[in-house]
Amino acid sequence: MDASQAQAAAVLSKSARLRFARQISLPEIGEHGQARLLASCVLRGTSEADAVAELYLERAGLHVSSNDTGVVTLSAPPSATEDFLRSLPGDARLAHAHAWLLGSLSAVETIKSVLNAHAKDETP
Repeated sequence: MDASQAQAAAVLSKSARLRFARQISLPEIGEHGQARLLASCVLRGTSEADAVAELYLERAGLHVSSNDTGVVTLSAPPSATEDFLRSLPGDARLAHAHAWLLGSLSAVETIKSVLNAHAKDETP
């Protein structure tokens, strides 16, 4: 365990380790990444897809705020994915499912963005 991993382990409480055990077990996240997620705050959005993304982000340990000071904005899914989803036939009954897909993809992209931004900050 290097110094940064030891520092992250010291930051996470026993209850946080238990709550986020699945995420911590992923090599892409680990304890250090989970500590970064817990220290991050995302700006609250206004759409249904944003509300879905917020649910996933809160479950991942990020804080959601309506105050835009020192927060990360929600990241959009890759434009090709979003364009594909928007090109699907416009059945109004599928609008809710469409929002859930976009929201979940936004949550994943936001988490990747937070982890990558912090990783870049730590490189010499």
